[in-house]
Amino acid sequence: MIGELDSSSEKFDTAINVLGGLESLEIVFDSLNASVEVLGNNEPAPIVNLRTKQSSGRIDRVLKAVVIAFRNNQQQELLSSLTKNQVPARDWEMVLFWHLALNNRLFREISTHVLAKAYLSGRGGLRKDDIVGYVKDLLGKNQDLELDWSETTIDRLGSKYLNLMSKLNLISGGRTKSFHPIRLSGEAITIFLYLSRVHQPERRDIFAHELLPLCFIPPEDLAARLKKLSARSAFAMEFNGVALNIDLTLPYGELPNVLYR
Repeated sequence: MIGELDSSSEKFDTAINVLGGLESLEIVFDSLNASVEVLGNNEPAPIVNLRTKQSSGRIDRVLKAVVIAFRNNQQQELLSSLTKNQVPARDWEMVLFWHLALNNRLFREISTHVLAKAYLSGRGGLRKDDIVGYVKDLLGKNQDLELDWSETTIDRLGSKYLNLMSKLNLISGGRTKSFHPIRLSGEAITIFLYLSRVHQPERRDIFAHELLPLCFIPPEDLAARLKKLSARSAFAMEFNGVALNIDLTLPYGELPNVLYR
């Protein structure tokens, strides 16, 4: 498997600074498209050539570690199939957001506990200080991680995370970092259910899932939307008023063919 990840040994890193510093996400999508073409063989995952040799080394390492890496075959099969379908740009942006959350611990922590929390609480936007403060608190509570990050590195994490969110069209790119309305299509919600199971394969109750905030839908609204979507036969649901148990019914590689046929 290309760049297989072991979620039990995830470490915090500053990949966000590299991804957020890219001029656009074109190279990210191009690298992902190129990598899934070698699905099923042992060829090295190709990286799209960059303009300057000086920057290619660090960016290539981050792309290999975060973008063209997969937790398991299911995640890889899903991404591979998506590249072969006519997926709307907005759905692709959300898929990449969830893909990065699966593959990078710090991105997942900030997105879940800062970005989504602020959005779901009704706040109008996000500040760099929100992210910087969270990272400092995280490091303070986990000193055993022995992460010797400078103030400059942490400050840059705040800026580059916001840059990355603006490129994914989750927030505005101007001086005021306001939230864009996040309205997931039915197809995107279904993909979220499948990708969330990659992170916690034993967790049937989506309400108890760590990644639940990353669908940006309040639980009471999510239950109603999933009830309508379950008629498409991509998943089965069981809701008792407290737990919302989801059973996936399609192979990961077949899901995009059903959703976007």
